[in-house]
Amino acid sequence: MDVLISISDEIYRHAKDGSEDSNDEWNAMRAIANGTPIPDNATVCEWIPMTKRPMTDDEKEYYKEELEYCDDAEIFDCKLPEDDEEVLITMNGWVTIDTFDRDFTDGCSFEGYDIDDVKAWMPLPEPYKPQESEDKE
Repeated sequence: MDVLISISDEIYRHAKDGSEDSNDEWNAMRAIANGTPIPDNATVCEWIPMTKRPMTDDEKEYYKEELEYCDDAEIFDCKLPEDDEEVLITMNGWVTIDTFDRDFTDGCSFEGYDIDDVKAWMPLPEPYKPQESEDKE
């Protein structure tokens, strides 16, 4: 929850223009951080850890053309984002958005960060859509 509070504080610092949209974002983040119940119809995203395992002998044989070293080669053992998908990534205690790149000659990577530094990823949430009752107010 400390990360969420830090994010809300950062949004607040950047929301000094006084626009309603900026204040709404900050208020929503602060409400969640303070334990305000999340609606039943809310989509909850979860972090997907970037886990690896040693390659099997068959995998080493299959990928031998691309591998510089086979003895300790590893392969991701987790769900990975779709090619060119923007996702949230976390590393060293902070969160950012990056794009996943699946290159069949060089493997996979994130555009802005070393994939080995990324601890987990999460799909971006759907944009907020007000309910009909909120539209009429």
